[in-house]
Amino acid sequence: MAHKAGRVNHSTCLNCGRADRLGFADESVRASRYGIAVVVVCQCRVALVRKVMRGLVRPGLRRVHFSKCWTKLVPQLVELGVTELTIERVQGGETRDRRDIRAALKAIGQGQELTYQHVDATGEPMLWVADAVAWCAGAGSHWRMRIAPILYQ
Repeated sequence: MAHKAGRVNHSTCLNCGRADRLGFADESVRASRYGIAVVVVCQCRVALVRKVMRGLVRPGLRRVHFSKCWTKLVPQLVELGVTELTIERVQGGETRDRRDIRAALKAIGQGQELTYQHVDATGEPMLWVADAVAWCAGAGSHWRMRIAPILYQ
């Protein structure tokens, strides 16, 4: 997750001064390519983003949705200061995720610094953001270019 323009200063939030971050993860599979998008945000901004995302839900719908990465991703999340990770609940995926995340945390000597939970996407608007980013990243050069300023590799 090194930003294209260099390292990100994640020591404290410019808005509230807090150092911890929350992460919201969603996966995407396109043409046999598997990707995970994680939205990292300070807790002071979560309510605002949730409100904005709820405002984007179209009438008659329940959420916004665009139609083995943990080993690399978990150390990057810890480095970014993520203390809580929310993952979209996918049938049959929770056991695998728990095993892989636990192994990734053990490999970097971490355990208590990152907690995680699986939730239904319909109940967590922040996961809709991760879904949108994952969709755009996998949809091709036009969409990927549009989100490039917020992407970490």
